[in-house]
This record gives sequence, structure tokens and C-alpha cells, in this order.
Amino acid sequence: MVVMQLLQVNIIAFFIAKLFKWEFDWIFQPLSIICCLIAGLLAHYIAVSILNEVVWTLPYKLTFSAGVYLIFILIIIYFIPMLTGFSRKELFALISKGLKMLKRENT
Repeated sequence: MVVMQLLQVNIIAFFIAKLFKWEFDWIFQPLSIICCLIAGLLAHYIAVSILNEVVWTLPYKLTFSAGVYLIFILIIIYFIPMLTGFSRKELFALISKGLKMLKRENT
């Protein structure tokens, strides 16, 4: 089912890209899946190896591994911003704009 969904999403994305004359790169699909799987496995391994020394409950392990996973994903996006469809310059401009909007709402 997951494979069928991946195929369907990519076929639809291909036709949408053709319709709007956007560039569509197939390489980013498997690359992003591989990067996320590796990040998830590393986060799990780090959480288990660090938190198994002390008796921790599952919510603490889950929270810790989610934080490690988030850090890994942010590092991947920083070094390979094309996975998000943006250049590094566009990504930083979006982040800057979002932070400005947050500051404006808090004041």
C-alpha cells in the first residue's frame, strides 16, 4: 500500500509539474526517504544507547529521540535544501520572514 501511494503521489506530482511547467526531479523522492530513514534509525540508536543506562519510561525516550530526529532533519535540510524545493537563500528568506511575523504578533 505504501509503495502504491508513493507511485500515485509521484505520478500526480509529475502531471502537476507538467501542467504548470515546473521542474520535477525524481531523485529527491528516494533521497529524502533514505535520509529520513537513516535519521530515524540514528535517533533511535542514540536514544536507546544514552537512555538505557538509566531507567527511563517510554515517553521520555520518545521525546528525546524525537528531539534528536528533529535536529538531524534540520541538519539534512541545511545541507541539502533542494529536498524542500528551495535554495538555501530562499529557505533562509522564508525563515527570516516567519520570525519577523512571529515577533510582530508577540509585540
